[in-house]
Amino acid sequence: VITDTPIGAFMVLKTAIPAVAHPGDVVSYQIDLVSTGAAPVEVDLVDYLAWVLDDSEIVEEPQINEATIDVAHARRSPIIGVMGELDSGSEATLEYKVRVPEDADGDDLMVNVVIEPLSAMALPEERPECGAFAEGSCTTTPVIWPETALPVTGSGSVWPVTTAALVALLGGCGFLVARRVKLRHR
Repeated sequence: VITDTPIGAFMVLKTAIPAVAHPGDVVSYQIDLVSTGAAPVEVDLVDYLAWVLDDSEIVEEPQINEATIDVAHARRSPIIGVMGELDSGSEATLEYKVRVPEDADGDDLMVNVVIEPLSAMALPEERPECGAFAEGSCTTTPVIWPETALPVTGSGSVWPVTTAALVALLGGCGFLVARRVKLRHR
């Protein structure tokens, strides 16, 4: 007996816009869950934000456009839970926004990754590279700080002093040459 059993599957596509952030910027995150199988599939994921929230703060809470999928996020938590069922041929989009404050004191690199819930418990405290995760499930957004002007150090008064010293040195050399010439002609 041959049976045809449809299999449910999905893929994750994560984006962050803009790709580079500056203090005061809002970064929009979007996670697309795309059904790739022939049957409904259970979704149970974590969007892990620890390496984002060291440089930013959430300004728009996570929302999803699919009624069959729930999103759970506790304020100030680095974990957004995504769970439910994705129908065959359907797509769900999760969106939220963070802002880079003017006084952020993180590591200047916002790395955001979607993983399975049990994997979240084993994540290291130090930020790994995106290459350590499944393709399409991780974003990296550098935070670029504006260059600050160097403080005035008094360099404006160097040129007059340097010029005076050079004139004195040349005058002294001229005096010595003139004196030697005069002594030779005696």
